[in-house]
Amino acid sequence: MGFIYEAMDRAKEKIQKNFNNVLTCYDPIWAIIDRRWETQLHHPLHAAAYFLNPQFHYSPNFQADAEIKIGLYKCLEKMVPDTNERVKIDLQIDAFKNARGLFGIQNAILTRKKKSPGYLFLP
Repeated sequence: MGFIYEAMDRAKEKIQKNFNNVLTCYDPIWAIIDRRWETQLHHPLHAAAYFLNPQFHYSPNFQADAEIKIGLYKCLEKMVPDTNERVKIDLQIDAFKNARGLFGIQNAILTRKKKSPGYLFLP
């Protein structure tokens, strides 16, 4: 799930490039992709997974726009009903964003692009 946002962006950029950046050529294709994205693929969980994926989050060109942040917080609201727990998580998110604490140790930095984002949850 943490890869779908990035994959969609790359696919659209490639389509645009293949049509030599001529909007009238690639816009109808983008419209189809965007309709499918909005009706079937665009969920807060995808946004949260993208935001929390270290492979993307620590990339120099990572941008967490409002849509991604809203998705992250909607997901938190659904998964964590206790507001005090959500505040703790939000503080941990700041540590994650700024690579502080456990997120900033050398081993965590070295394995950002080597581990699957869900490796802690795999059997």
